[in-house]
Amino acid sequence: MRSCLKRSTFSCVAVSEGKAVGIILVSSEKSAPRFTITRSLSQIYAAMLLLSTKTGRTIGKVFGGFEKVDSELLENSKQSFDGEICLFAVSEECRGAGVGKRLYSAAVDYLKSEDARSYYLFTDTTCTYQFYEKRGMKRIGEKKVGLRPYSNHDLNMFIYSYKLE
Repeated sequence: MRSCLKRSTFSCVAVSEGKAVGIILVSSEKSAPRFTITRSLSQIYAAMLLLSTKTGRTIGKVFGGFEKVDSELLENSKQSFDGEICLFAVSEECRGAGVGKRLYSAAVDYLKSEDARSYYLFTDTTCTYQFYEKRGMKRIGEKKVGLRPYSNHDLNMFIYSYKLE
């Protein structure tokens, strides 16, 4: 989450009855924050806190594996992008009510205002990835990931892309 927040250049939160019910974080290459020593030290500190407990180390291994797969999927796409949807979540009780459509539309409008030509996102089988297909995004990569010994389930991870006109 911290990584998503740090690299995002746009955020939009949907609120219903005073409660956050959805969020989208987007990164634009045009406005992307550049390297700073403070940002790097902050990430190192967060990693050290996570790794200081057994549960944290387990979580770190799982999510570290996810980041590795994401990097592989992006590299294997052999494409460059101007933007990324870093995080997109809508509460279960609000799905199907248009919240996701409005958040996604705000993200696309932002990327267009940044003169982005294309963008991508990572998702997996625990998410409603069909949402992206309905909006014209193309699946350009997929990898099955075993979660053992942490879970008896496997996970398919995807990268989707879209070219703006």
